[in-house]
Amino acid sequence: MNFTCAETGAVESGLDTNTVAGQTLTAEVQNASVTNTGSCVDKAGNAADSSTVSGISIDKTPPNAPTAVRAPAANANGWNNTDVAVSFSDNGDAGTVKSGIETCTTGSSLTAETSGTDVSGTCTDKAGNTSAIAKVTVKIDKTKPVITGGRTPAANTNGWNNTDVTVNFTCRELHLRRNRGSGVRPGYQHRGRANVDG
Repeated sequence: MNFTCAETGAVESGLDTNTVAGQTLTAEVQNASVTNTGSCVDKAGNAADSSTVSGISIDKTPPNAPTAVRAPAANANGWNNTDVAVSFSDNGDAGTVKSGIETCTTGSSLTAETSGTDVSGTCTDKAGNTSAIAKVTVKIDKTKPVITGGRTPAANTNGWNNTDVTVNFTCRELHLRRNRGSGVRPGYQHRGRANVDG
């Protein structure tokens, strides 16, 4: 905080004494005031009135990191099978002097299938301090798995067998892109078997 000493008026005799000094505020404060030290006197003996600068507020501490909220929540395996909306809710300001939360990262919606997309957000207080990053990883698989059946042995050209026929079924993921699926739970990889007299 700086102060200056200057002559005013139609007739100026000139400055005789100028020891005016300011002050540097380093601590966090709210609505603080600083008054100059020293003297400002002209050659006619007129002494200037003290000057005060008020309304000084300092907040150096970043706010708390926000909470990332996803809707709907992931299932027990960490996956969703629908669109997911992610928003960020603040957890308040931090520090001795709190300027208050100004804004947080705007929420977003994920609609495409993904094996893992990170959505990150922060909050900023009214002093311009930015919080640490909050992150949530979204995984979306909207494609149903498929059940495929097969027979052993195959039928003859007339579509018949004359021995027992074993029919097996397998359950698997079906995705055009590699590593996009959520995976089939082991407990659901069933095989069916039937014996048919030909």
